Amino acid sequence: TNVSSVAGTSSACRKAGGASPAPASYTNQEEWDNTSWTTGPALATDFTNGGGAGTSTAAVYAGGQTPPGNLATTQEVSKTINSLTAAAWASANALGTGRESMSSAGTQTAALAVGGRVGPPGGTTAVEDYDGSSWESAPVLNTARQYAGGCGTQTAAITYGGGPPEITTTEEFNGSSWSTQPNSMSTARRAFASFGIQTAAVAAGGQTGTAVTSATEEYNGT
Repeated sequence: TNVSSVAGTSSACRKAGGASPAPASYTNQEEWDNTSWTTGPALATDFTNGGGAGTSTAAVYAGGQTPPGNLATTQEVSKTINSLTAAAWASANALGTGRESMSSAGTQTAALAVGGRVGPPGGTTAVEDYDGSSWESAPVLNTARQYAGGCGTQTAAITYGGGPPEITTTEEFNGSSWSTQPNSMSTARRAFASFGIQTAAVAAGGQTGTAVTSATEEYNGT
């Protein structure tokens, strides 16, 4: 599948939803243990282009799209290591604003849903935070964006890039407000892989216009 959502790390992650081929969306869910992929329990609601945060054993997914409409749905999954009880998805409280293609940061009980597509007209500055039970409006971005990268924690997050049209602007969040950073990305792009923390982030691949890029950039907090 493509445009699926991921939570976790490179050695232990969970992939959910997506489309193959577009525009259909799926309830598929798989787990990666640094060796192989295994199929997990299906999502409660199919989606594509959603936001994901957390770990391979405690993930939250929000928003996205079930063509042709955007979603405000939130889903959580928890898994206990060495337990005979299989992981299972459960519906959680919905986002305040239905959207897709947002960036995200945090954990299952302290997450951020950042920007995204509410189109038309497209990108939004809206941000919401999640405490494990409900979503609340949070300080908005300085620059509206969709298909951007994002990572970090609920009180130390970063969002970067996005489009179309593609941008290089980077913003950091300290738990109270977003600040635009003086150093932007070198390559304007959208829909790239993003991971890390606010002071050690990565942007890999993505798209500029109709061209797909293999460019990778690292961010050191400055």
